[in-house]
Amino acid sequence: MILNISGIEVNVVRRSTKRVSMRIRPGTNAADMSVPMRMPKAEIVEIAKKLLERIARRQGQTLEEFSRQLKQNKHYSDGEKTMLWGHEYTLRIIKVRTPRYIFSAYAGKALPEDVITERLKYDIPKIELKGSEAFLYVPFCPTTKTFLIDDDDTDAEPTEFDRKYAFYASIRKLLFDKIEILLAKWESKTGMSCKSWGIRNVATYWGIYRHDKEHIDFNINLAHKPTECLEYIILHELAHSRQMNHGPKFKAILDKFMPDWRKTSQQLKKRGD
Repeated sequence: MILNISGIEVNVVRRSTKRVSMRIRPGTNAADMSVPMRMPKAEIVEIAKKLLERIARRQGQTLEEFSRQLKQNKHYSDGEKTMLWGHEYTLRIIKVRTPRYIFSAYAGKALPEDVITERLKYDIPKIELKGSEAFLYVPFCPTTKTFLIDDDDTDAEPTEFDRKYAFYASIRKLLFDKIEILLAKWESKTGMSCKSWGIRNVATYWGIYRHDKEHIDFNINLAHKPTECLEYIILHELAHSRQMNHGPKFKAILDKFMPDWRKTSQQLKKRGD
């Protein structure tokens, strides 16, 4: 069943479950929703709208604003504007010729040590910021989704798939390096900590603290926001290691270590990626 809620396409799947769940597909204006087998359609529509409104509120938006944001898909083309660390850059695409065996389309695939060494030598994909331009180095393949180029394909150009992969892999590196430094800073400053952390491409939260694992997940799109926004999210999620809700004790922790956190929180509600 496909629903259209304020321009957002919701793919509804009935399952043998008592719970309702929804997930926004990153980079699209679509969502996947699981519902119990016998739930009436009218109830599904009502719940879908409420869930989407809740997700929009987390982003500081109305449902209509959130829907428009999802529709503004990027193509990661040369000359396109993008935001990194709160500043606008013009994207410049640099295609990189690499041996076919070095890169694979399958994330998490086990690779031999020599291939890993070769990947590190090429150090791509990556983004270099120079002045008002962001140079995106894209490894690619013109015929298959393996981000490579053959020696005889000199005139081939990266596909949108190649550019998008390279862009997100690159900003993940930028964000990873910055989180490593800032998380250590705030753990030392506050005495609060987590056991592990990761980066996810999601549309429903900027950060989340998982109490059962003492683990923090950060939204990859924090790389688009000013650094102070990332610092606020780090402190926010560390505070959840002491307080599960957003009550007075939780806010007291934020007030103690970041008195202007409310102003910084508002910046996260501004569109800019």
